[in-house]
Order: sequence, then structure tokens, then C-alpha cells
Amino acid sequence: MIQYSQAFRAHLSHNIICIPTQFDNKTNQHVVCWDDIKQCFENAKYVLNRGEVVPFIKGNNLKYLTPLRISYHAGVVLEVVTDTKGSQSVSTADLKQQHITVVSSTTNSHPELSTPPSCVDTGKIQSLPHQLSNLSIIADPVDVGATSNSLVTPFAQSYSRENASFQSYKDLFTSDFEVLKAGQVHQATGIKDAMDVHVQHLQVEMNKNKTLQEQVILMQQQMDAKQDQVLLMQQQIDAKQDQMLQLQNQAVVILSTIQNKIQSVLTQTFELHEYPIPRLFIVLPKAKRIRDTLGKPFSNEFRLFFLCECGAHTMVEGSRIQHEVHLAKHGGYDISRPKEFFRKYGSYVLTMMQMIKYGVRVAGIIVPPLAHFRVGEGIEAVQKTLKLAGHSIGVLVDHTIAYLQDQKNGTGCGIDVSTGQDDFDRMEVLEGAELRQLQSYLNASDKDQLLGNLYRMVTDEGHVKWVCNDHFRENYRYSSIQKLKELVAANGGSHNEVTGGIRISLTSKSRAKRFYEAIVKARGIQELDITFEWDATLKDLRIFESVISTTNIIKLTINGYYFKGPALDFINRHRRFVPILELMNNRRIQSLSLNGFKHFDQHISRSFTSMAPQLRSLSFGQGFTLKDIAGPVIFLKMLQQCPSLNELKLSSRDQYPLFEATLNKMSDLPRLQYVSLYSEQYSFWTNASNGKVKKVQTEIHQLEDLSAIDKKAFQNGYITCLTMKQTPRESDEALIVDIICHNPKLSQANIPSHGERSNDIVKLVTSTTERIEQEGNTTALEILQLADSEGYNVRNKKPMTSISGSWTMAGDPIFDLDTDIEIDDDNPIDEKDIPGVFRQYGWLIETLFTLHNFSDSLAALFEEATRSTIPRLKRLFFNPWSLTPSGLDCMDQVIERAEDLDYFLLDLHELEDKSQRDKADQLLRRYANRLQVLVMDGNASNQWIVHIKALIPERLSLPELTCFEISDFDKPYLSRADVQWLAAIVAPPPTPCPPCLFPLHTPPTPSSAAFLDVSDTWTPLTTFVLGNFQLWPEDWKTLIEAIDFTTLEELDFEGANFLFEQLQVLVNHVSNFTEPEIPLKKLDLRSVNPCHHQIGLFVQHYYNNPCPLGRQSDIGGSELFGMNRS
Repeated sequence: MIQYSQAFRAHLSHNIICIPTQFDNKTNQHVVCWDDIKQCFENAKYVLNRGEVVPFIKGNNLKYLTPLRISYHAGVVLEVVTDTKGSQSVSTADLKQQHITVVSSTTNSHPELSTPPSCVDTGKIQSLPHQLSNLSIIADPVDVGATSNSLVTPFAQSYSRENASFQSYKDLFTSDFEVLKAGQVHQATGIKDAMDVHVQHLQVEMNKNKTLQEQVILMQQQMDAKQDQVLLMQQQIDAKQDQMLQLQNQAVVILSTIQNKIQSVLTQTFELHEYPIPRLFIVLPKAKRIRDTLGKPFSNEFRLFFLCECGAHTMVEGSRIQHEVHLAKHGGYDISRPKEFFRKYGSYVLTMMQMIKYGVRVAGIIVPPLAHFRVGEGIEAVQKTLKLAGHSIGVLVDHTIAYLQDQKNGTGCGIDVSTGQDDFDRMEVLEGAELRQLQSYLNASDKDQLLGNLYRMVTDEGHVKWVCNDHFRENYRYSSIQKLKELVAANGGSHNEVTGGIRISLTSKSRAKRFYEAIVKARGIQELDITFEWDATLKDLRIFESVISTTNIIKLTINGYYFKGPALDFINRHRRFVPILELMNNRRIQSLSLNGFKHFDQHISRSFTSMAPQLRSLSFGQGFTLKDIAGPVIFLKMLQQCPSLNELKLSSRDQYPLFEATLNKMSDLPRLQYVSLYSEQYSFWTNASNGKVKKVQTEIHQLEDLSAIDKKAFQNGYITCLTMKQTPRESDEALIVDIICHNPKLSQANIPSHGERSNDIVKLVTSTTERIEQEGNTTALEILQLADSEGYNVRNKKPMTSISGSWTMAGDPIFDLDTDIEIDDDNPIDEKDIPGVFRQYGWLIETLFTLHNFSDSLAALFEEATRSTIPRLKRLFFNPWSLTPSGLDCMDQVIERAEDLDYFLLDLHELEDKSQRDKADQLLRRYANRLQVLVMDGNASNQWIVHIKALIPERLSLPELTCFEISDFDKPYLSRADVQWLAAIVAPPPTPCPPCLFPLHTPPTPSSAAFLDVSDTWTPLTTFVLGNFQLWPEDWKTLIEAIDFTTLEELDFEGANFLFEQLQVLVNHVSNFTEPEIPLKKLDLRSVNPCHHQIGLFVQHYYNNPCPLGRQSDIGGSELFGMNRS
């Protein structure tokens, strides 16, 4: 233990005494015992520390501990006060012992000094006492009665103990001179001895002073250097202050910009149909855990947390809860596609994160800064989900902000934001469409779609907010809601508490009265779908209108199928539906749907002109009709009374006149953007902007059910895109011609086409467009999209063939054709089927996808069509299974002619058959270096793999290959040589080595020389499938560790004996890659081996999530590792 000492000195003295301390176990500190102090200072009374008394240490009972002790004061000299009388007597005795005698004489001629001998002139030494009087300062006091011989010795002794000054030496010299003049040689000798001692001390002091001077000079130099440093630091501080001032000004501008963005977000008002899910949320990074390190060691993962939109709108009288924005009480949602999510919502998320960090107060909403942010409302869920473990939410917020800023600047973690930068910078607030798409990025499994445990409410101004359960219940009384739910259930209805929606049918006025009372008390109802199952009168509808006007309902659907006109209300027949118009104008309802209401125009006042500025969506369903010929005029008048109308929905073929009238008057409806009409026979969708029609799409569902009146609907001249759901018959060709001729804005036609009709339809469309241009008219038709129609095939019992393609008709014709042929042997292809297309348009085909029944005849037609014209074939999915050598030769010639072929998939099946192996031999020998995809399967692989290895012995034989699939359903064990061949196939390309790496005197070996040639490389794989093969554990390790995960997107070991041990090898190998992200998207480990249960235990161990794997379970990327990086 370290020994400490306490410094003491007597009061008003400079002599210091150090007394060792003791460690006191009772007080757990170093102390000094009072007895030790009294041994050094007799009659000690107390101790002072800078004028304050140092008390003795007391125990818990406030009594002094025994023996007495004081605390140790490190680095302090304590003063001991003693009894004055006792101390003085002791000091006098000590002085007498130290100074034995004082100078004395028989003749006392001077009161201060004894008289010198008679031989000395006393007059000449009268100044000596004055000179010697200074010596009393250095020496202790002396007794004047001492003899002259005894004066010098104690003087020299006392002087030798002190540090003399130069002035003292001068005085001695003067005294020596006077004594010599007086003839007192003996006294002069004593003085001279004292002077020698003085000189010696002066020499020592001079040496010390020289050293000190050197130290002082050095210190002065150091001080000068320090001053220079201080001056430089001061200049740097001034520069920093200027920089800080600039940064502060920039920060003010940035914060002002952030505040403006936040204000634009918080003050943005949403209507019901635009606000399907909460809009306020933050995104935090997920913490790394053990299973993340194993399964996802290479990615940034995030979780989305919704916020409660409480504020002034949730405050009620007597409220005891705070009304500041806070985290919802929910664990949040994993973001499934973070790259795509941040490209789309990055700027908005950044604004939200900055809002949480800095806080804001605007429009009755308070968001406290992060230091005061109430995370207590949801932090438990956050901690449980993110495993914060020492990280504050502030650290996570800063991490997300830094990540988003890096992404915005294009410097973050290898994220390519070039394609989405405009979207990133643009989106500061979310529109309804973006909000509706948000949920697609969340891994949400909430029951009843209760996102974030938030509930939708409507403010008094009719704006939608999403709040937590506490704020929701405080605004809408719980007991009233319970009674309402019971009443709705009793009437066979349904109540969605999350959206505040009710669907109910009322059979009588008495039931309606009780329901009205309940919804008024509950106040939480925002959506109502109500059916009156009696013939309501004008009075009934007025009561209904007055009740709805006192609620918070903003979306209303009224079903009036039972309204036939009661005889008792005959007098009000022309005003019966006026309350419905008044509901439109109650300045709260934003979405109104009317179903039924036959002859609506006959039961309203023509003079009704009240405006509905808040109505944004209007829907007229089945049964809604207008009887009067002036019905469309009345209808348009209704629309014009809704200046904010954004969406109009019509739901009957009888309502087409209303649809057409609306399109003709779009200039009077500048806010209307979407107009749709849906019927069983056809549908229309219209997009408009600023009163101008931009796009009109039509879809014909049932060609055979179209009437002559229906067909006139397709001659309005507005159609820009036509889609048919059935392959048109010959009798329908006139309709296609009419649509093309009467709609000059038509730019695309999507027509399903069975093989036997494809050629006819292409001819029909091209001849029609040519005739239009010859007549001096114009057409915008550019793309003809062909697709298969399964229904037409089934009805006509035709062979299963399909064709799809698009024909760009502007400029040079380009026909991109995809074919998928599945033809039974009992249903041969006739001359009007696919062969006709190949014969006429074979050279225009850009994409060809063949299956097993791609025959020699089709190959011959394809070769004939491309004989005189270079084929435009770019993508070939080739299965030669049905071809004979002659058909294979035809395809061989087509492939040789296809100069633009940049994607070649070769699908080889049943390789145990010699004829199939011969085809593989011919194709691989000629085209191995052009293949992008190679698929091989067959039983008895121990025979054909040897043959394949001879054709492609090394990876350089397949330099452009990106996908390699090999399977054998016999589940054989692969030999060591086969495994090494597969390992070479999946291995990464070699890294070119600079020639200087080889010593000059050593020629490179053939193997090393190959690496010097950059051309001796290959494209790494993106897909590797090893199906049903069995490997020994050491062979599995060899194969897995050879796989290049820097480009691999899909890894499939389906049916193989891939077990727990192999999974560990795979995880360890993946974890060794240093890339921030690897592109692996799919990992398929489906196995029929009974030991697959071990893999399930592995997954359960690392994911705390039971994973019962069935015999055909797919442990894919999203299920096992979550490796989807799209």
C-alpha cells in the first residue's frame, strides 16, 4: 500500500514536519492520529487549514472516534496551534542550548556591545555595531553579555546554516576593515573566517543561480514559443469563429429550409380517399445480431415506425395526456426493398427524420426536438424490435440521416441513385398515390390492417389524421362506441373500428332512429354504407340528412334500391331526393356514392344551386338512372356545383351518355382528373388535367354481348388505348376497323390472338392504317400488342398454342414476337396457325421461346423466312428436343445469320438418350462460346456428364455464361472429378496479374502466363442450380467455397443432400466477403432428405422463430436469410 505523509508546521513558523498517515478501516480513508501530532508539537491545542479549524473525525453517533484523529489533507501544510506559555519557555531553553553564550566585558562602554581591548580605538569601531546589527537577521538572537572571542564562532556557525546575501558580505568586509584598524587581529581573523564561509555559500548560490538562470532562459524561450503558439491558436480561433459564423448562417438557412419542408408536410391536408394509411413515420436502422451476422452480414436493413398525429385536434376538455407527436405503440415494420424504398421516399423520410431531430410547432401540431421527444410511448416496442442495447434513439436517427444524405449525394454504400435522383429531390410531401404504394414496401402482418396500432379520425375541419389508441379513445367515448357496435351487429351489419366504417341495412324507421342516436353519440364514424330497406319518404331522408350533418362522416354510400315512391308522399315526388343534394353540400362529406335512385332527375328541384366545395369523389352505381332527355344537362350541373371534384365513377352501360357528356365538358371541370365507367360488357378509364382529356383507355370484356348502341360508344374519338379480353372473330373485324378509323388518337391496341388468328389480325390492322393514310387522314397507332386468349382456345377446342408480340408501326416495321408452343400429337398445326406467322413475319421475330414441340417444319419455315433477309433475332430460348438433324441444321443456319443475337439459352433434356446427346454435341461444339444460359438434365448422369466435360472441359469454354443448371432425378453421388469440374464452372474469373510480379530471371510458367492475358477470362455466374445430386461432405465444402458470391443472384440446391453442416460452411463462406452488399436474392434448399429437419432447427435457433420444414418446403431468401436485395 502507498505510504502518505501529512505536512505540519507550528503556527507562524516556517519549519515543516511530515507525519506519516494511517489507513482507517472504519472511515475507509487515510488519517493522522492526534497522539502523533502531540509528540511533535508539545501542548498542541488544535489544527488549522488556511484559517479554518480541522475537526476530529466523528462516527455515525456524531461522537469523536477514539483514538482522536483528523483526515489526511493531500498537498496541504496544516498549522498546529500550541499553548503560548509552554511553547515560549521551551523555545527559550532551546535557544540557550543553541547559543551558549553572548558577548560580555568587564568594561561596558557601549550599551549594545562589550568594550573592546585597550589597544583598539573604540571611536573607530563605533560603526561596527550598526554594521553587525544586520547579522541578527541571519543568526538567532544572542546574549549581549557574551565575550568578544565567543562572538565570531557562533556567528560563523549560524551564518553557515543560512543563505547569505551580497549585502551581508559587504557588511562583513567593512567590519573586518574597522577591526584591523583597531588592532583587534584576533577578532578580524574570526570575521575573515565568516567571510570565507560567506564566499563559499555565495559561490554555491551563484552556481545554483547560473543553473536557475539557464533554466529561466530556457523557460523564457519556451514561453516565447508558447506565446507564438497562443498567437497562432488565437488566429486559428478567429478563423474558426469566422467559419463558425458562416456555418451558423448556413445552419440557419438549412434549418429554415427544413422547417419549411416540415411545415409543408404537416400543413398538407388529406381527404379520405387520399389517406388510406398513416403518413407520418420515421425509419431507423436495425441492430446487428448473431443471426444477422450469419445470414445478412452484408447489408443495411431498416425498420419503419409510424407516429401518432396528435395535436390541437385531439385535445378535449379535461384531457390528462400530452398531445405532442410521438412514436406509435408498435414494433414497426421491416422494409422489404430498402433501395427502391429510399429512391422513392428518401427525401420525404429525410424531412421526417429532421423533423424529429430538430422539432417543430406548426398548425396546432407540436413535434418536440429529439432531446425532449417522448419515446416512452413506443420505445419498449422499439427496443424489443431493434435490440438497442446501449444505443440511444438519437444515435439511430443520426445514422439514418447520414445514410439518406449519402444516398442523396450518390456516395452511400454503393447505392445507385442515378435513376431515382429526381424522385429523391422531388418528393417533400406524399400524394395519395405514394401513400397507397407505401404499404407494398412493408413486411406487415397486422390483423385488420391496423398499421402501427393507429386509428383514423376526422377533425372538425374534415381532415384525416391517424392517432394512437389513447388519443382516439379520448376523442370518441368508448362506451358509446361499444353500444354502437352492438346495435350494428343486431342489424346484421359490420363495424371496422380502425377505419371508423359501418355497413348496415335498416328495415324500419324505428331501427333507423336508434341507429341515428348511436352514431351521433359515438362521433367516431367516418365511413357509412347504408341501405334503406323501406320506401323512404322526403321526411325520412330529411331526418337522415340532418343526422349525418352532425357527425364526422366523410365517406357516404347510400343504397336506394327500395325507393319506388310511396303513395303517401306523392305530393313530394319532385323534391324527394333533395336531401341527397343537401348532403353533397354539407361541407363535410368528401366521397359520395349513390346506388339505385331510379330516375334521379325526376325527384330533385331543377333550381337547386347550392355548392359542394369539399366533395372530391362522386360515384353513381348500378340502378342510378336519369329519365328526362335533359338528364345529362342536369347531371353536368350537379358536377359543376362540385368545384373540387377529382374523381367520377359510373357503373352501368346505361350511364354511357353521362360519361360522354362529361368528356365533352371537361373544360368546365378543371379539377376533375379521373373519370371511369365500368359495365359487364366494357370499361372506360380517363385521365385528365386542367380541363383537358389526356388519355382514354377502353377494355372490351365480352365481344358477343355488345349491342349496336354499345359499339357506337367506341366511336367517340377520345380512345387512346384499346384492350380486348377475347380473340376477335372474323365477324368482329368490322368493330376493330371502326375503332381505328374513328379514334385518330389511338396509339396502342392490345388484342388477344390465338395462333390461327394472329396473321389475320396483323394484316387487318396494317391494311387499315395504310388505307387511313392513303385517304389523307392520320392515325396515332404505333403499337399492336398480341397476346393469347385461353378462353377462346377452350371454347373452340384448339391445340394449346400461344403467341404474343408487339408491332411498332411507325417508320420501319419492327415486330417483337414471343411464342410458347404446347401442341399435342393429336392436334397438328394447320397452315393458318403459327406456321403462317413464321412464313410471313419470321425475319421480324426478335424473341423466340421454344418448348418441346418446336418441330422441323417450323424450323424450316423460320430458315426460309430469314434466307433473303437478315433475321432480327436477339433473344433465343432454344429447346431442340423435337428436332431431327434436318431441323437442327435449319436452326443452325438461322443462328448463324442472327448477327444481333445477344441472349442464347440452350435447354437440353433427357441427355441419357444418345440422340439428345448428339444434338448437345453439335450445339455445344458450335455455340458454347455464345451461350448465356445452359440447362441440362437427364438420368444416368455418370454417363453424359463425362461426355459434357469433354465438350466443355474448362470454364473458358463458356466465356459468356451467366446461368448454369444441371439436374439428375436419379439422385446419384457425384464423383470427386465431377465436383472439381463443377467447382471450376462456378469459380470467379481470374484476376489479371501485372507482368512485373514475376522475377526477371524466372520465365512465367504456362499457368501464370495465362493469367497475364486479360482476354482469358469469363463472365461470372448469376445463377447456379444443382438439382438432386448427392455429394460427400468434403466435396460439398470444395464446391461451396468455390462459388463467387460477388455476382450470384440465385443459388438452388433443390433435392440435394444439403444438410446442417453444409449450411454452416455456406454461411461462413458468405460472411468472408467484404462487399457491403452481395446480390444474392434467392436461396433454394428444398430437400427430400429426412435430415432436412436439422436445417429447420438451425433456422429456429438463429431466428427465434419456429420453422417447421415439410418434405417439400422452400427455404428461400426471404424465408431463411432475407437476402432479397432488389
